[in-house]
Amino acid sequence: MIISILTGTFIHLFILFSIVLIHEAGHYVMAKYFEWEIHSIMLWVFGGVMKTDETISRPVKQEVLVTIAGPIQHVFIFLMLHGFSYTSLVTGDLIVSAHYYNVILFGFNLLPIYPLDGGKLLLSCMSAIIPFKKAYEWTILFSVFGCVVILLYQLIFFPFTLSAFMLFLFLLWENHIEWKYRTYLFLRFILNRQTHERHSVLHVPGYYQLMDVFHLFRRNYHHTIYIENIDRSIDEKNCINMYVKERKIHDRLDDIWTKHGSMT
Repeated sequence: MIISILTGTFIHLFILFSIVLIHEAGHYVMAKYFEWEIHSIMLWVFGGVMKTDETISRPVKQEVLVTIAGPIQHVFIFLMLHGFSYTSLVTGDLIVSAHYYNVILFGFNLLPIYPLDGGKLLLSCMSAIIPFKKAYEWTILFSVFGCVVILLYQLIFFPFTLSAFMLFLFLLWENHIEWKYRTYLFLRFILNRQTHERHSVLHVPGYYQLMDVFHLFRRNYHHTIYIENIDRSIDEKNCINMYVKERKIHDRLDDIWTKHGSMT
């Protein structure tokens, strides 16, 4: 901000922050519509981050709508700027600059790199069809791969731009942090599960431990765990209870059933 004042580009910085603010307002309004709890919103020049613990416990449909509510604001910004172009309220140069920043931020946020909106959409879509743990890890690995490819492409084929280089290094670091704490997030996914309309039966061998079963859990599904070798079933709530309250961390499923046969 100091550099923008000294170089006379403060107006351009204001335009960027205004676009980012409207973008995040879209996320915020949609999240509040679904009664999500919002902890904070951080604004950066290239975008914002809305902090909430609801993203892995709410239905995928809600998460997708909250995610796309940000990028769709760029369409409204485009229409607003188009309207300004027919008035004398804003100069033509500023409208051109605002259009440019609007398109850049729109395209950047839709890159399939976590935690950008495109990366969140990728995670939502993947977690709707495969187990959450696998979807989350694949999203992070794909994001890291994407950052590395873009960084190399920029270094080889484009003139070096420090801001763009630092931006993708930042995203690379963010994904490193996400990978480092992936077990914590996965446990939060297990502990914050809500009852869902869809039901799934997981067929697993008796030698599986509870964590092996949790790795198969999907979003929007309530699971019944069928133990194949003893022809018995356990509800997912009972499994979570055993893991959290009774610390059955390393017990086999068939041993758990033998000791607690009333869990059907």
